[in-house]
Amino acid sequence: MTQSARELQTAFTSLLATPALSRAGSPETFHLVRRHQNRLGEWFDTRLGYRLVLSATTARLVRLASPAGVVSPGPFEPVPRRALVLALLAAAVAEDADEITSTQELSDRVSVLSAREEVGVEAYDPDRFAERRTFVQGLGMLLRAGALVPLARRDEDAREGWAHQRDQVGGAYQVQREMLLRLVHPANLTAALGADPHGPRPDGPGGHGPADAAEHPARFGVMRRIVELPVCLVADLAPREQEYLAGQRPRIAQWCEEMTGWTLEHRREGVALVPDHEGGTDLPFPRPRARDFAALMVLGELVRAAPPAGSAAPVVSREVLLDAADRVRTTYPRAMTKDLAGRDAVADRSVELLVALDLLRPGPVPGSWHLMPAAARFRDPAVSVGGPQHDEAQPRPENQSALFDTEVFS
Repeated sequence: MTQSARELQTAFTSLLATPALSRAGSPETFHLVRRHQNRLGEWFDTRLGYRLVLSATTARLVRLASPAGVVSPGPFEPVPRRALVLALLAAAVAEDADEITSTQELSDRVSVLSAREEVGVEAYDPDRFAERRTFVQGLGMLLRAGALVPLARRDEDAREGWAHQRDQVGGAYQVQREMLLRLVHPANLTAALGADPHGPRPDGPGGHGPADAAEHPARFGVMRRIVELPVCLVADLAPREQEYLAGQRPRIAQWCEEMTGWTLEHRREGVALVPDHEGGTDLPFPRPRARDFAALMVLGELVRAAPPAGSAAPVVSREVLLDAADRVRTTYPRAMTKDLAGRDAVADRSVELLVALDLLRPGPVPGSWHLMPAAARFRDPAVSVGGPQHDEAQPRPENQSALFDTEVFS
């Protein structure tokens, strides 16, 4: 593989993980995106229906709406809604702030703005500790997006000190006004108002003319599921998308390898793009912690207890889940931490994680779950006891299974 191809893959996957980049906040990645902007823009536009917007200091990947809706998993541990509201208010007041601002100044401005009747939100009260902590969470979102750039290394400590009223300033930041403007793209506003966010597409290379106007919704639906979700299941696709996947498998696999360097695994139930490192996903599994270990062991019990693969995903009842949790607690008692005390806790914590990974889905009745095909990837995990750098009482899972427990596409 050439250096240019590796750079393209790094830039592509980095934009998927961090769709808002600034030259100040991520100079190396931003340099790669700028160097390969034409090819990246073509990939995102023609293969996924996304839009790459660049300027001299910012890069923004806009995930345009599609008829199929949003194809992107939500965060496993989302920030509170109040933090989102305060982040938006902080972004609004930062536009009018000086080039250099601080946590305290932004807090004062948000307090004034939120008190205005036309804003229509609960007024922000910086005298309450809970509000200050939530405000700090909101600022963290703007920092990660590159809209604010800290001027000191220990900025997180400064914000935490401000929340506890130990620091009157709370850290200083440089306002990136262009990035603030990029956070909300006009195309998504257009889609929210009911118009086509993609707009008319030109003929010729890089465009979507009459020849493929009927194909691109199906292409976007399939490619977005492959790139954004853990697994793209045939059963989840619309009829036109199923036809596209069946007819374009070689081309899709070639695209995925070209854009990411990762392997596209094909099975009867669907396809999955498998990263070659943990950084290729926002939710690596299993991680070396008790919660992941318990979820993996519970999943293994459920897979073993499931009936032979058929046309429908097996249904797991609450009773079956609790029995699996009991077996895990009995087999590995020293691996159960305080938050896993009791079989209900093991079951509930496991379900939260497995649902986020799309290994379980809500079943036909409350308290039941569908065991999804990709769960077979984690059948019979091997367990070893940690060495000197690990707690010897903490088993460590090692997954060595294949993706699906069915034959490869013919």
